[in-house]
Amino acid sequence: MSFNKFIDFSAHVDTSTIKKFEEKDKEIERNISEQGDTTVDINNESSNLYLDDDETSKNNMNSDYRINHSKEASDLSSNSDTRFQRKKACCCLTRIVLIWVTVILLMFGLIYAIVIVVCIQNCDHLSKHIDSIEPEIISYDPNLYTNFTIEDFNNVKEGEIVVSQSVVPNDNNATLSIRLATLTYTKAYMKSEFQDSTFILQILRESFPNSKKLAWLGYLSIPPKCVVARLELTLPQFTKNATTLINSNRFKTNFTQNLVPYTSPIHLETSDGDISFENNLLANQLSIVTQGGNINGNLIQSKQNDINIETHNGKITINLDIKGDKNLVNQGQSNVKVTTSKGDINLGISIEKDIKSPNVEINSIHSDISVGFNNSFNGHYEIKSAGKIKVVNNLEITSKTNGEIGDFNNEELSGVVNIRSKNGDVDAKF
Repeated sequence: MSFNKFIDFSAHVDTSTIKKFEEKDKEIERNISEQGDTTVDINNESSNLYLDDDETSKNNMNSDYRINHSKEASDLSSNSDTRFQRKKACCCLTRIVLIWVTVILLMFGLIYAIVIVVCIQNCDHLSKHIDSIEPEIISYDPNLYTNFTIEDFNNVKEGEIVVSQSVVPNDNNATLSIRLATLTYTKAYMKSEFQDSTFILQILRESFPNSKKLAWLGYLSIPPKCVVARLELTLPQFTKNATTLINSNRFKTNFTQNLVPYTSPIHLETSDGDISFENNLLANQLSIVTQGGNINGNLIQSKQNDINIETHNGKITINLDIKGDKNLVNQGQSNVKVTTSKGDINLGISIEKDIKSPNVEINSIHSDISVGFNNSFNGHYEIKSAGKIKVVNNLEITSKTNGEIGDFNNEELSGVVNIRSKNGDVDAKF
């Protein structure tokens, strides 16, 4: 079939039929358009509904958020207020506890201080009754036990050791007399130990830690150091030239006046106890080592003798009288040596006629030094100090600041005086 035939066929189609089809098409289009409008309306309505729903939901969400936010803020505020109240309550409670603890401690401290004061007042009366106490006697051989040491572990409030020389020529033992005075509720006792060449005397208290590490508790105990002790040590006349060593700790040491010279060398050590001499006759060496105790008194040298004193800040006030011994053909020469850091020195030396002037050596750092020979010295002197120096020699006065002064006399009975002080003033009279 050809193309023309198709055209011809369409041309022969009935026009009425075509109109029917066109009308149907228009009707269909109208229906579609109406449906579209309806759909649009529906869509518009639905969109509006959707919009309303969205706005409502958004409003609901915003209101819920505001409600939740307000609730959270309220919760946070309430929690913060609760924490603040708890913190405030804790601070108040802590402050109340601290106040009560402080009050209780102050009350206990006040009671403790009152008890300590009462005990100390009662302790002060003990020394008045010390002589009425029956002593305990201990004898020992000073040739075997040359070192006598006192240990009180801070138990003794006041202690004194009195040293004397025996008048009995054939007694070779040393005698120690012990008296302890305590309060009625303070039980103190002593214990003696012999170790090697040392005789140790311990003064103890019952129900108290008697040890060197806990010795400081003696100041805090009740009653505090409420023991008064007096020891009397009598040395024999003759020993095997062994040095008698006395360690008196904090006890005062008093050498009583003796008619018979101390024949054995004596070495005395103390920490803070004062040392005093009462016109004591020395026939041998005397050495003293102390920290803070003062040293004072009168000493008499009967023949060749050495005196050596070392102290840190104790004050030294000694009068030394050097006498001859008619039984000696060749008189010896005495030596006096004083070494200190801060303690002032006041030394007076009198030399008997025809006795060699002693060799005197004094060394100090901050001490003021005063030495007088009562116009009896014959010899050479050298004085050096950064402080003021004043020398009076046969009415001739020499003064100098921060320097050195010296003089020399070449006579037979000459001695040497050497004084060195770093910062102290020196006053010497020959």
